[in-house]
Amino acid sequence: KGDGGQNVTYSTNVTLGASGVTTIDTSGANAYGVVGQSIGGGGGIVSIATQSTGGWIDAGIIGQRGGGGSAMPTSVSGTANIVTRGTNAAGVIVQSISGGGGVASLSSQSGAWFSGMVTLGATGGSGANANTAYGYLAAGSVTTSGAFAPGLVVQSIAGGGGIAGIHTDAVRLGGPLNGNGGTVSATSSALITTYSGASPGIVAQSIGGGGGLAHGAGQVYFNSAVSGSNAGNVWLTTGTGGTVQTVGSVSYGILAQSIGGAGGAVFSEYRQLSANFGSAIAYGSAVTLNVPTSVITNGVGSTAILAQSVGGGGGVVASVFTDANVTNYGIGNMGGGGSNLNGGAVSITTQNQTIATTAANATAVVAQSVGNNGIFFTQTNTAAQSSASVNLQLGAVRGSGNGGPSQNDAVAGYLGNAIIQTSGANSLGVLVQSVGGGGGFASIATQASGGSINARLGQQGGAGSAQDITITGAPKVLTQGVNAAGVVAQAITGGGGVMAVSGTSGAVFSGSVYLGGTGGGTSGNAAVSMTLS
Repeated sequence: KGDGGQNVTYSTNVTLGASGVTTIDTSGANAYGVVGQSIGGGGGIVSIATQSTGGWIDAGIIGQRGGGGSAMPTSVSGTANIVTRGTNAAGVIVQSISGGGGVASLSSQSGAWFSGMVTLGATGGSGANANTAYGYLAAGSVTTSGAFAPGLVVQSIAGGGGIAGIHTDAVRLGGPLNGNGGTVSATSSALITTYSGASPGIVAQSIGGGGGLAHGAGQVYFNSAVSGSNAGNVWLTTGTGGTVQTVGSVSYGILAQSIGGAGGAVFSEYRQLSANFGSAIAYGSAVTLNVPTSVITNGVGSTAILAQSVGGGGGVVASVFTDANVTNYGIGNMGGGGSNLNGGAVSITTQNQTIATTAANATAVVAQSVGNNGIFFTQTNTAAQSSASVNLQLGAVRGSGNGGPSQNDAVAGYLGNAIIQTSGANSLGVLVQSVGGGGGFASIATQASGGSINARLGQQGGAGSAQDITITGAPKVLTQGVNAAGVVAQAITGGGGVMAVSGTSGAVFSGSVYLGGTGGGTSGNAAVSMTLS
C-alpha cells in the first residue's frame, strides 16, 4: 500500500518554461511530450513498441490487484512548444489516480489489433480517493501526428485506470473499489493541433469507480462500480491563442467529463465499438466550460465540444470503420443501479469564435447531464452496403437518477455570438440535454440503402427526473446534412434522448421505434428556456 506522494500543495509539480519557452520534440511510438503523475496503489508508465500485426493480451489491467493508496495533487503548468510524431504519443498528460494505474501503451503495425481484455480499473485491494489534477498551458503549442495521440489530457480517477493505448477487442472501464474522483482544472492558451485518428485535442476527466481514456477495437464494458464512487468537478477554459484543431476521425476537439460510477471515453478509428452497461452507484458533479477560442474538427465522428456529467456510470464510445461485412449496429440494454445516481450541472460558454465540424456524426456543441447510466455513442461505417440492422436502447432498466441538480440552469449553453457549423449526417449544431432515468445520444451513420430498426427511447424500469435547461445567445448556426438539427434542447424524465440513423440518399429503414418508458416511475417537471437572437 502506498500513497502517490506527500500531501502538500502539489506533490507532483512540473513547470514548463521557467526561464523562457520549453521546447520538446519526440519521434516514435509511445514517446510522450510531458507526463506528470501521482498514483496511489502502484503504477506509472508501461510502453511496448512492436512491429507485430496483432496478437493476444493476457490480463491487461491498468490498476491495482491488491493493496491500496490515495493519490495526491498533480500539476503541469507553463509555456512550451511540444511536438510528438508517433502512435500513442500524447502531448501533455496530468494524472492523479488512486487504486493504481497510469499510462499503458502498445504500438504495432498500422491497423493491427489484439485479442483479449484491457481493464481500466482496479481488480482488488482497498479503495481511496483521487486528488486535484491541474493542467495549465500559458502559451505555446502542442502538435501530435500519431494515432491515439491527444494534445492535453488531465485526469483525476479514483478506483484505478488512466490511459490505455492498446488496440484490443475488449475494454472494461471501472472496477470494484470505491473512492471519489478529485477536481480537474484544465486551462490552455496554447494552440493545440492533432493530425491522426482517435486523437482528441483536450480531455479533462474526473471519474469515480475507475476508468479513463482508451483505444478500443470491439466491445466496451462499463463495469458495475460500488457505492461511494463519485466524481469531482471539472473546469476547462481556453484563453487567447488557445485554438483547438483536430484532423483525424473520432478526434474530438474538447471532451470534459465528470462520471460517477466508472466510465470515460473509448475511441476507434478503424474497428466497430459496441457498448455494454453495468450497475453503478454514484453521482457525477459539475462540468463548466468557458471556450472563447475556435474549435475545429475535420474528421468523421469528431465532435467539436462535449461537456458531460453522468451518474451511475457511462461516457463516450465513438468508432469509425470501413467494413461492408458489418451490418449490425447499436447498443444493447442499459443498466442502472441504486438511487440518487444523479448527473451534475453542466454549462458551456462560448463567445464570438468559430466552432465547426465537417463530417458525419460530428455534432458541434454538446452539453449533457444524465442520471442512472449516460452515453454519447456514435458508429460510422463508410463502406457501401445494401442493408443494415439497427438495435438501440436509451434508458435504464433499474435504479434512479436525475439529469442534473435541482436548480435553475442545471444544464446550460451560453452561446454568445459564436459561428457554429456542421456539414455531415447526424451532426447537430447544438445539443443541450438533461435526462433522468438513463440515456443520452446515439447515432449511426451508414452507407446502406436501407434495412431494419428496433429501437426504444425510454426507461424500462427505475426512475429519474430531468432538470431545467437554458440556452441563450446570438449564434449563427448552419448545418448541412440529414438528421442535422440546428439547436436541440431536451429535458426528459423517464429516460431517452436523441437517436439518429442515416444511410445513402433515400434510404428507408423498416421496423419500430418506441418513444416512452415501459416501467418504473417518473415525477417532476423541468423547464426549457431558449432565447436566441
